[in-house]
Amino acid sequence: MNTKYPHIFEPIKVRNTYFSNRIIASPMGANPNTTTINSTNYGIMSGLDKAVGGAGALVVVLNGTGVDPKHTYEANGYDPFKNKYAMDVLRDQVSVLRRGGALLGYAAAMAQMNGGVHYSCSGKPFAGRPTQTMPEEIILEEVENTARRAKEAIRFGFDFIQLDICCDNIVAQFIAPGFNTREDQWGGSLDNRLRLPLLLIDKVREAVGEDVAIVLRLSVNL
Repeated sequence: MNTKYPHIFEPIKVRNTYFSNRIIASPMGANPNTTTINSTNYGIMSGLDKAVGGAGALVVVLNGTGVDPKHTYEANGYDPFKNKYAMDVLRDQVSVLRRGGALLGYAAAMAQMNGGVHYSCSGKPFAGRPTQTMPEEIILEEVENTARRAKEAIRFGFDFIQLDICCDNIVAQFIAPGFNTREDQWGGSLDNRLRLPLLLIDKVREAVGEDVAIVLRLSVNL
């Protein structure tokens, strides 16, 4: 078959993680009713369909774990590993998603909510809501929280970690000069704007160990 990507169906080993091919299904979430397609919520689809799609790896983003989805999203400060019911639903999802033999990745997203406050990189309105500039102590706290959730995900049974540094995630905001107008060590030059994602990668690596693969989901345009 002629293709621009001749190796896409070949296996690859990253750290101690062996991928049967190089296709990673995007983290669209999974309907808690894991055998029924749901087209009424954007991004929610049948876990079984994803499982048998042939991808070498699937990524799970925890924004639909059987509780109110507005609050069960990491960007809002949600921690699935502190909620027994959410873990039960997640365990069901994992069992279905493994049916096709794909590896499972956990999409770790740094929270934008802390203590009921909605933060952004530079305090600009976000998604139609006012925000406050995230202070350094909250930045460091949420980096540690993300690393801890990544460690819990590997202990739970996920095979690798995907760090969401993309879309409207707050880490992507720090990289993007249009969002990041800070004048401290977290803004300005490219090196400063990359300080947060590089710190996050280092902390997650420290948390999950040297053998676990870390995948970066990074937006092309920032």
